[in-house]
Amino acid sequence: MEALLLKNGWVFNELNQYMLKLIFKFPLYMAVLML
Repeated sequence: MEALLLKNGWVFNELNQYMLKLIFKFPLYMAVLML
């Protein structure tokens, strides 16, 4: 049970980092498209 929770926590952490990267990159892509 604990192993499953740890695995889910790791997946959530990876997803969280991926979403943060998207949020940081999105304004840059928008700026490039506007130029």
